[in-house]
Amino acid sequence: MTPPGELASGGLIVGLSAPERAGLATLADRAAAAVTAGQMPVRLGPADGRHRLAVLGADRPTLAAALRRASNKLAQDRADGFRLRGVAYYGFGDAGRVALLFPGQGSQYPGMLAGLAIDWPDTRAWFADLDAAFARGGFDRAPGRLIAPGPAAEADLHGLTYGAPLGLIASLALAEVLAELGVRADAVAGHSNGEHAALTVGGLVFYPDRNAVCDHLMQVARLGRDLCPATEPEGMVAVSGPSRTIVDAALRQLPDPPAVAVDNCPGQCVLSGTRRSLGVAVAAVVAVGGLCQWVPTDRAYHTPLFADWSRLLRSHYDRVIVTRPRVPVYSCLTAAPFPADPDAVRDLISRQWSSPVRFREVVENLYADGVRTFIEVGPDEKLTAFVSSTLRGRPHLAVSASSRYHPDGAQLRRCAAELFARGVAIRLDRLGPPTPASPAARPRADMILAAHTELIAAANAGIDRVRARVEGLIRRSAAPAPAFRGLLRDGIRSDGPRLTAFRRFTRRGDRYLADHSLGRRGDQDGLPVLPFTLSLGLAVEAARRLTGADGRVELTNARAHRWLTLDRGTLDVLLEAERTPDGVVQIALAGHEPDGRRYAAFGAAVAVDPQRHAPPPAALPDPGRGPVGCTAHEFYHRFAFHGPSFQTLSRVEAIGPDVAVAVVRATAVPDMDVLTVGLDPAVLDAAGQLVAVWLLEHGHRDFGAYPFALDRLTLFAPPVLPGNELRLVARVRRESAGWTEADLEFSDPAGRLVARLEGFRQRLVSFPVGFARLVQGGAPDDEPGTAALPEREFLTANGGIWGQVLAHLALPPERLEEWYRTGRPLRPLEQWLDNRRPASGAVGDRRPAPRLAGSHS
Repeated sequence: MTPPGELASGGLIVGLSAPERAGLATLADRAAAAVTAGQMPVRLGPADGRHRLAVLGADRPTLAAALRRASNKLAQDRADGFRLRGVAYYGFGDAGRVALLFPGQGSQYPGMLAGLAIDWPDTRAWFADLDAAFARGGFDRAPGRLIAPGPAAEADLHGLTYGAPLGLIASLALAEVLAELGVRADAVAGHSNGEHAALTVGGLVFYPDRNAVCDHLMQVARLGRDLCPATEPEGMVAVSGPSRTIVDAALRQLPDPPAVAVDNCPGQCVLSGTRRSLGVAVAAVVAVGGLCQWVPTDRAYHTPLFADWSRLLRSHYDRVIVTRPRVPVYSCLTAAPFPADPDAVRDLISRQWSSPVRFREVVENLYADGVRTFIEVGPDEKLTAFVSSTLRGRPHLAVSASSRYHPDGAQLRRCAAELFARGVAIRLDRLGPPTPASPAARPRADMILAAHTELIAAANAGIDRVRARVEGLIRRSAAPAPAFRGLLRDGIRSDGPRLTAFRRFTRRGDRYLADHSLGRRGDQDGLPVLPFTLSLGLAVEAARRLTGADGRVELTNARAHRWLTLDRGTLDVLLEAERTPDGVVQIALAGHEPDGRRYAAFGAAVAVDPQRHAPPPAALPDPGRGPVGCTAHEFYHRFAFHGPSFQTLSRVEAIGPDVAVAVVRATAVPDMDVLTVGLDPAVLDAAGQLVAVWLLEHGHRDFGAYPFALDRLTLFAPPVLPGNELRLVARVRRESAGWTEADLEFSDPAGRLVARLEGFRQRLVSFPVGFARLVQGGAPDDEPGTAALPEREFLTANGGIWGQVLAHLALPPERLEEWYRTGRPLRPLEQWLDNRRPASGAVGDRRPAPRLAGSHS
């Protein structure tokens, strides 16, 4: 439960201001001392202080440390502003005029604003009112289901019927949050469909209340649903890299070129037309150095091919009230403020759908009119990048209130911190605990606390019983109380026999994934991969939440269909659970690509039996003691990629022809309460690790072992607390088809069965000589002098996972992002491997490559 005075999404913020830089450093030291003493100042210094510092922290200790770090930075003899990204922001002077920018189609993504809806109840109300309007309009589906998200098709997110109004509602909800924070705009503009949000916020188009806005969007969606399909397949392609001059010159050489429908910034534009003409254009643009990416749409927006939609909208907008705007509203059709004549406004609103989007020119004109601060108000942060590219080298600030790559609350606080440091008037007290001088913040905190409590209660009716049981276990073991953080957090929706949950995994919020990263070498980051056992944990926790039952767990028919990786530091997954009449919960886990596409990742069935104390069957036979060549320490030191959280093998006791025995010790898994989950993914991961040790002892070389199936998992008891030991016995069968199968049992020191795995299968991957040492981690003395260059087919196999691992090892962060953005080319990886080869005539290290063993989902 959220402590009173803190937002449900967590995180703290402090704003400091002073007439001089030195005074700001003094205030930072005072604030650090106050936070350390248990106080929580939100604002220190005069309101009109020219020098401003905003500091962020996940909790009080990290906030105090960040304040001291910022103070040391301020004490340096420098006159310019600075950023300690994600920690502190310092600035001085005038912010200039402020513009709000609203994104259009393509900005939507599953789960957008789900976290923000916890702290700002009105955000939920926007989506609820949109759903109600669609129900009144006779629609059989509600667009607001995507905020959870629910089981929606990709077309829903990017189509006119559901995706367009959903993106606008998200923008309007964020605009309301910024207004509550005291942010005031001097101008507004909207990109493509976002122009409707700009018109609403700017006051040029009048709606009496929120319901009227939602009814209008429903009526537009009805027009989109009835729109005739294109006579020939259409689409859009984003072009990055070459200047607009080069792109135009390449298109002029074509007999039937598509249109340049969107001019985003100097380095990006969007082509729109028939798929036939776009295919020819893509080849021409690539030939002059362009990077092309198809946009997920089946219509040629912003061209004459979409004129029918403009005509439909023009008749619809005759019913819209056009008034005098509160602030200038810039049109991306003219790149200038809308005119005063109501009919001219209606013409521009409708024509923009079949006319080019001149966003780059809008940014230039806003800048010429004195705008220096640009705030993107809507899902994601694409416009922020376009503004920064357009104004590169000129003083300005471009920030986004939302991002698909960061938790909603954290992104909003980061945005607020940058705005405060820039000099924009903003109420930081609405983003953190109240001060004694700010009693008005207390009712707001109470409202947030009540809303958060309601969400948790709705998601898990049995949480009180679970919490009481866990607290009892903790008291008996004299262990510190956990944070009660399960794997399922924000974005949970339960409706009778169904439950859906959206989950965003991040490097920062799920630190244990750093210990399950392929290519991890010491302090160097690798490619974080969700363990197969973590998918099992998601399934078990979902079933326990949905059924409200607490007892023995039977999970059957678990299958992993695809790797789940944090390619760019985040991973979005959607879990869908449905309880059948016989009480079994069917689980489906889907991952989401950065472009919004979904892919099936994992499935299982789970039953929870309240009769926990049914006597378990006898354990597998003990092979007796015997010499073991590979100790647990050597396994982790030389062969495995696992970090401390997943190093649960304590010692290997015996290896026989088909049996292995080990002692497993539970670790403290950061950012996860395994008792709330119902199983310990790190402890269960020892099953795959022990099978890998068995393979090593039987002479297998140059392989990786990765779980992909489990016929049955039975959990007879709750997970053990950190430091406790279990005995693990495995019976292993090596299959000729390139995989192993094993049955394993975990038992406590008294011999009682804790967990059993039956039909646990791992796929074996053969690696080129030396390649395992490059990607698995291992000790520094395992660094090879040379490695066989992997075949291109190997680097692209299994969804390209080995190429990804190599990229995370070889490329610095800025080049890694470019590598993903340009389609993951193999050439940079091959060059890196070539550069590691010894010089001609040198004698390379030809030691056998170590083996890669681990688990994934």
